[in-house]
Amino acid sequence: MIFDDRGNPIKSKEEVEDKLRALAPKNKEQEKILAVKIAELMEHNRKNRMKQVVDSDPEGIFKDNTERKAHDDNWSPKRQYRRIASIPIEMVYVAEKIWGKDVLTNRAKFREAFVKDETGRYCLTVDGKTI
Repeated sequence: MIFDDRGNPIKSKEEVEDKLRALAPKNKEQEKILAVKIAELMEHNRKNRMKQVVDSDPEGIFKDNTERKAHDDNWSPKRQYRRIASIPIEMVYVAEKIWGKDVLTNRAKFREAFVKDETGRYCLTVDGKTI
């Protein structure tokens, strides 16, 4: 439900459209301010969603990842493959909503979500510079 500035519910589509027209930016400067504020809010919400998962540390994954980073370079004994991350399914869901369904297979998106992002780095089992 949407409310007007006095707290009264707005009931019709026309009332909602009138309110949106009144709130819409009137010039380029106002458009820029609105765009910046929306981007800041979206980034804040994204960080909060990722932080909720980190704070809960499902199954002790983040603690284990920290220990793995300190222990070795996470290569298999024959150096055929390397474990670079352990990612809880909850964080996969959040990352897919933000960066897209191919976040785990697209190298650039993976770097954005788990190497460059301060919260995503908790999932890494290696130094992000080596990926």
